[in-house]
Amino acid sequence: MADADDGGWAIMLFAGAVVLSMITCLDAAVVHSIGPRLAVLAVAVAVVAERAADPRSALGCAVLAFALGDGFLQYHAGSLGWQAPIDYPFALGLLGATALGLSAGQIRLARRRRQRMRPFVALPRAASVQDTPRPGDANAGWPPSPIKEPPRSGGSGWR
Repeated sequence: MADADDGGWAIMLFAGAVVLSMITCLDAAVVHSIGPRLAVLAVAVAVVAERAADPRSALGCAVLAFALGDGFLQYHAGSLGWQAPIDYPFALGLLGATALGLSAGQIRLARRRRQRMRPFVALPRAASVQDTPRPGDANAGWPPSPIKEPPRSGGSGWR
């Protein structure tokens, strides 16, 4: 059985790829040192992962960011290489940024779901708390009911 959201993660992956490509181009033009370039790309991965809040698209964007960062921000020619002093921290930073972004995205989605359900839970609870008088409360009968019984006295009066 297929999920109702079969294509959502692919659309978010494509949008993340476009955003990461643009940030890589801007990053290469503006920032000149390798360390800050890769840090900017890791922050972009965290933001994309937070907005996507889907592990498939977030990990796909992290892999793409590693290829873009390694090929264009380090070597400037698109060739992939491995330099352990640079690539280990970069790969760990991308994985950490992905985990941080996914966690923040899941928290955002959980808060949104909770806020949607809050009126349905809070209204009956608030109505039941306000309508029931507490024992020993000075205002237990307040506000008075609009219909009052007539006073009963002796033999004359209403029955």
